[in-house]
Amino acid sequence: MVSLQEFVAKYNGKSKTVDGNYPTKQPYQCWDIAELYCREVLEIPHNPWALPTGDGTAAGSYLLMPPDISTYFLRKKRVRVPTGILNSRPQYGDLVFWSKELPGSGGAGHVSICLSPYEQNRYGFLGFDQNWSAPKALRTAHNYSYVLGYLRPRKAIK
Repeated sequence: MVSLQEFVAKYNGKSKTVDGNYPTKQPYQCWDIAELYCREVLEIPHNPWALPTGDGTAAGSYLLMPPDISTYFLRKKRVRVPTGILNSRPQYGDLVFWSKELPGSGGAGHVSICLSPYEQNRYGFLGFDQNWSAPKALRTAHNYSYVLGYLRPRKAIK
């Protein structure tokens, strides 16, 4: 088992694919780095996938949440209360999912690993993801636009 920090150091700046170079136009997808995180940090068995999507999209892992991953994650929905403030923020190690309506996602949404919620700014977090601004895994500042919610690992993350 590797820690999340070791995982980030190992893959930062690298392009990774685990699904046979799919899609061929851009094989380095956000889901690939999330899948590796589930395998290497969370140690979820993969046969063939540790993070199945259900429909082939990044958002599908959250929206459809196949039963075989519910033993490893709690699904947390992002909801605004009447004041407009989020009722929850992602925690260190959560998988953060964007909706299929996310502009530029081709209807697939997006997924990122939360490294740090911004404590002073309720409207963003630092994530580690691939294919946001480049076909590489990078630390990226995100806001909550189009975020659906989070899959929170049941296992403590070191």
